[in-house]
Amino acid sequence: MSCLFENLRQSARLSRSSCATYLQVNISTINRWIKGTAKPSYAVYELLRCVAGYIPAVSCHKSLDFKGWRFVDEYIYTSDGDRFTAGDILAIKIMYQQLSDHRSTIKALKGQVKLLKSEVLSMNAPVVPDNVIKFPTFARS
Repeated sequence: MSCLFENLRQSARLSRSSCATYLQVNISTINRWIKGTAKPSYAVYELLRCVAGYIPAVSCHKSLDFKGWRFVDEYIYTSDGDRFTAGDILAIKIMYQQLSDHRSTIKALKGQVKLLKSEVLSMNAPVVPDNVIKFPTFARS
């Protein structure tokens, strides 16, 4: 686990002292986390993932500034005072992935519709609107 913390800290481009300042903990706490003698909360990991840009839903907003974000117990607080749990961040990641998957599906379906329309037009067949149904007529005897 300490390797994960150290990797995230380095990915976020934070020195040990700046990381301690950022997370509002003592530098000895950072050293204990790195050595593995103490374990940071999940909220610490999620906040560092945000700062390092590993959460696309959060990091894609270029105007987002993580200065002033902090963690207390298992909560991440934004500089505006909004509070998130690590579970909230996980839910955001999942929703972003689902949105991305849906966008890909919609794009693929639009391509298929375009292809089908061009095939219909190439047949030189009259195009009947979807809401019109033609029934055959029979002569009565």
